[in-house]
Amino acid sequence: MAQEASDRSYEGSASSRMIAQVSLCLMLVCGLLPAAHAQAPAFLVKDINSQPVTGSCNPRFATLGTTSGSNPSALTDVNGTLFFLADDGTHGVELWRSDGTRDGTHLVKDIDPGNASAFGYWYTGSLTVVNDALFLVADNGTGSGELWKSDGTEGGTMRVSPALVASGLRAVNGMLFFFAGTELWKSDGAEGGTVRIADVSIMGGASPSALTAANGMLFFLANGPSGAQVWKSDGSTAGTMPMAEFSLSVLDVGLAAVNGTLFVYASTSQNGFYGRNVDLWKVGGSPAGTVLVKTIEGVSEWGVTAGHVAAVDERLFFVTYAYEGYPPESWASRTLWRSDGTAAGTAPVASLGRAFVYATMTADRPHLIPFDGGVVFTDHEGALLRTNPDATGTMVLKDLRSQSAPVDVGGRLLLQACAPTGGDCGLWESDGTPVGTRRLADVRGGAPTVAGSFAFFAGESSATGVELWAVPLASLGRCGNHNTDAGEDCDTAGESASCDADCTAPACGDASVNASAGEECDDGNTQDGDCCTAICRFEPGGSPCDDSSACNGQETCDGAGQCQTGTPQPAGTPCEDGNACTEQDTCDGAGVCAFETLLHCDDGNVHTADWCDPSSGCTYTVIPCTIAPSCIGACDGNDEVVTIDELMMMVNIALGTDDVTNCCEGDASRDGQITVDELLMAVQNALTDACNGLWDQL
Repeated sequence: MAQEASDRSYEGSASSRMIAQVSLCLMLVCGLLPAAHAQAPAFLVKDINSQPVTGSCNPRFATLGTTSGSNPSALTDVNGTLFFLADDGTHGVELWRSDGTRDGTHLVKDIDPGNASAFGYWYTGSLTVVNDALFLVADNGTGSGELWKSDGTEGGTMRVSPALVASGLRAVNGMLFFFAGTELWKSDGAEGGTVRIADVSIMGGASPSALTAANGMLFFLANGPSGAQVWKSDGSTAGTMPMAEFSLSVLDVGLAAVNGTLFVYASTSQNGFYGRNVDLWKVGGSPAGTVLVKTIEGVSEWGVTAGHVAAVDERLFFVTYAYEGYPPESWASRTLWRSDGTAAGTAPVASLGRAFVYATMTADRPHLIPFDGGVVFTDHEGALLRTNPDATGTMVLKDLRSQSAPVDVGGRLLLQACAPTGGDCGLWESDGTPVGTRRLADVRGGAPTVAGSFAFFAGESSATGVELWAVPLASLGRCGNHNTDAGEDCDTAGESASCDADCTAPACGDASVNASAGEECDDGNTQDGDCCTAICRFEPGGSPCDDSSACNGQETCDGAGQCQTGTPQPAGTPCEDGNACTEQDTCDGAGVCAFETLLHCDDGNVHTADWCDPSSGCTYTVIPCTIAPSCIGACDGNDEVVTIDELMMMVNIALGTDDVTNCCEGDASRDGQITVDELLMAVQNALTDACNGLWDQL
């Protein structure tokens, strides 16, 4: 680089000063963060990225522990073998596989050679299994995501079709279907077997999405000239057509398949945001076969939406959200419903209470998971619940603070969670009963994926950062066998004075009542004044307590562990509902603290998604950069100039003191970070006049 620079006519001292400034800032980029610890039966499969954080100088790796961590993601089972994405610190984010052993965990193929990543922000969820093959969307350096196929070997991992940007991958009847823009395609994995079925835009549709299989047919949604459309396809051009269309008043629509029957749930517009009603439709093979099952009426002027669906045997489960205020951020009353496809068989299962939800519901619970003839889910606080056997009500399995959706593993549930107090974090298991719900291992991480004989997950360790961990399936369900297995404190096959029913040592404050150990109550803490004493005994009736509501007057204990409300405060009395997203809270006269207005979040930055977190208030999330830069480092969009200020801005982004969206042109890999390599490329562009700039300013 120095030789190239010497051939130029410029002031050497200014160039040296710029290089010195950038070099100094590069040395500041590294950092360390603490992490958690591990315990059997979970084990570290392999330390894929063992590079020291201090040596990598890449802030994208500085997550946990003293080593970088490979941050496994998109864990996918292909006939008992786990495929996943990981970064070993040398090849970037690429495709890996594992059989649960260290030697059997290795890189499949470096699709984008070198330290560049084949999987950017938009492609990590594309792994799709069709028969014995894995399809994926990857970038081999072209700057766009193309369709690839892998059999698990380097030679058998190849691009299916060049210059074909695929999205919405779905396996149907042994064939892969996907969208490429507005076109519907199918593929058998060979380039000659990858063909376009139809162009939705030519046939009057736009923005196709939500590929769904039902009864041997493929269905999807599109925007039509008069509103939302439901399309069907048998895999041929002639057999691809719109079959149902909803009016422009439909603002929220979704598809769900139940044992060969397609359901459509649609919310019709009432006030420009959400509909007064949700209509549940059953779709046949023709427009005439599309019939209305039931109309679910909203409970307020703000309307109702539906989401979080699950198919269980012959029934559909879903959740409705009846908004109580101005969308898209509002409190909503949530109700779990079930339907067998008839009006009489469509009924509420249980009210799930109020929760602060968002229009997209992407961050909101519950996630309905089919289990034992019904569904299991976590509520808005993270407690684990399930429907009863006849799906007419729900029961709480454990008051937790769940950090992942449950996964059904042969009749047992696995999920990441913590106790309500914030302790006992790790991997939990449940057999669907309260006493059978316990912590399995104290390794925090992501949702587990079963492949072969193991449940794999991305786990945190202070020594390795975030790496691939696993739990042998044979270790599940050991509690109750009279043997103290790995991960158990004790095992007396039930509750005893020396052991809780979940095979943990009895302790007041663990949120598990052990009557054999002398406990009358256990509210998860060791404090007095909440009707359960510090030694887990009932406080006397009439003892003062506080249910955290400022509108209930003076509450008192009932002598059985419950806090009873007092005389409600008069309507209009100022109060605080504990929600940072509400304003002008006052008592309603019936003991409830109600809000007058919602906090409006808008930072005026088009590069951020603005929303409100009830615990902290306005939150502004950076929208990732998506368009490949034409000149790396030209942060202001002027491709002819890379300035010192732009280089310094990239350094600030790398240090975490600026947003990457302020310099999308510096994020060449589109991973939401500025890396050392990207900084060096920007410096090279500046020094070599690659973008026709900088030297004129020095």
